[in-house]
Amino acid sequence: SASVPEALRDFTNQVSIALHRVGLAGAGVNTKVFHKLGKEWTAQAATLCDKIVKYAHRKGMAAFKPTNDDHIRELIFKKLKLPVLEHTRKDHAAKVDKANLVALLKDHKAPEIVQTLLDYNSIEKLASTWYGSKNEKPSKTKKKSVGELITVIPGNKNIGLLHMWIMALRARTGRATSGGSEEGAPEARNAQNWPKKARTAICSRWPNGDIAIADLT
Repeated sequence: SASVPEALRDFTNQVSIALHRVGLAGAGVNTKVFHKLGKEWTAQAATLCDKIVKYAHRKGMAAFKPTNDDHIRELIFKKLKLPVLEHTRKDHAAKVDKANLVALLKDHKAPEIVQTLLDYNSIEKLASTWYGSKNEKPSKTKKKSVGELITVIPGNKNIGLLHMWIMALRARTGRATSGGSEEGAPEARNAQNWPKKARTAICSRWPNGDIAIADLT
């Protein structure tokens, strides 16, 4: 019988090739559901953005973008006088990431606009990274959104295919190098990191086919 190292090697290779084939085949995407969700995310992001910008203007800020960390720092720490909890390592700027905004809400009674910022960040990522914006100018450095990477199946406009490039032997979950970073690898988005809201668009590639949720243990 095979030794433990040999058995582990064989098992790892089998899993690797299976994941590779899954990646090449792609996931099925219900395009009707995907576009419905995408339009909802885009509208919600626009509504929250407008609310935050108007609030910043009332606080005396002439220009404000809720995706600009410097603008957020000025609003939170200069206008609202909230305490700085942590600094970034690189330039020692006040941190305005999710963890620090949540801490300001929980421990320092931050006003409701901080929760609105958190809500906007979540929905804006879905709207831009996953769905994509038709008004956004193409860029060589920016990765394509999921919407741009879906290929519609000929003869079935309601089902699309989304490639998933999984480098199973490079990291424990394949996350570190997935996404088409290897030479010759197709462009992809790592579906392992999909938010729950986005996963509802994934479906079987076959008519009336079932799809398994196999990671609930």
